[in-house]
Amino acid sequence: RKFSWHNYNLSQTKEKALFVNILFNLCCLVEEREHNNVGRKPTEIRDILFSVVLKQYLNISSRRVQSDLRLFKEAGFVSKEIPFNTLLDNLEKPELKDNIKELIEISSLPLKQVELDFAIDTTGFGTTRYETYYDFKHKKTAKWRNFRKCHAVCRVKTNIITSVDVTDGYVNDQTRFIPLAEDTARNFKIRDFTADKGYLSA
Repeated sequence: RKFSWHNYNLSQTKEKALFVNILFNLCCLVEEREHNNVGRKPTEIRDILFSVVLKQYLNISSRRVQSDLRLFKEAGFVSKEIPFNTLLDNLEKPELKDNIKELIEISSLPLKQVELDFAIDTTGFGTTRYETYYDFKHKKTAKWRNFRKCHAVCRVKTNIITSVDVTDGYVNDQTRFIPLAEDTARNFKIRDFTADKGYLSA
């Protein structure tokens, strides 16, 4: 099939605008936490999600994304500007992970009828954190860099992710096979489900 530069250029020049609008619509589906009117009202979850995902999409620091968030507030995408330290604090909250997983699943639904074949795989990525340990062989203190694993199920044709989980790096791949397969089966009809030998077990 001949490559279409016209469609490629069109998609590239409109990608950011489309991404931001899709992200905004997804974040609007999130239910906000109840506030008992005691103390300062917490930042809305949808604002936090929009800001965190935008930061990662632009691949810039929480400080550098502040000017972008100011523009998006003026455009009505977020209700308030979120300080960079608040963004960093929220990245540590476990409930944010559950919100993002849910939005990823919802974002895959529009193309539900496109295909029936899925694949699961895992990739590791490093973090900026290290653990210190004592190396008995060399009689000295050493550092080991922490890393995480992203376990994901995607469609074979469109590569759209249908279910995902992020774990510590030492978690065995096969332990996430059934949960992620069940998450996918909840929303899609599965004809074929492919995995490599890393998911075999006795």
